[in-house]
Amino acid sequence: MEWYSGIKFVHVISIHISITLFIIRFFMDDQGQHVWRSRPWKMVPHINDTLLLASAIGLLYITGWQIFVHFWITVKVALVVVYIILGWFALRINLARGYRWVAFIMALGVFVLIYAFAIKKFM
Repeated sequence: MEWYSGIKFVHVISIHISITLFIIRFFMDDQGQHVWRSRPWKMVPHINDTLLLASAIGLLYITGWQIFVHFWITVKVALVVVYIILGWFALRINLARGYRWVAFIMALGVFVLIYAFAIKKFM
């Protein structure tokens, strides 16, 4: 349990970086600025999200929480999958702008739900 605080800190910082990068990338695409799609910048979100996933797995290991045993973890993981899918649609530049905005707003709503489940640990 001595690693818990450090891993949780990395996890929380990675979450903030991930949502911030998602919002920035969406608005850059919406304004027609596709700089983030160039090689070095495109890798930053993937590196951060890998760190986010690794820290989540570390927290699960340390705490003993299990998917399909602890309801809030199961819901959180399912919502993360929905968030990823909506984010994928929101960042598709070949989709109509309206559809991308709907996907973006829905992704932000799902993010709020993920956050609520993480903070409250609904049972």
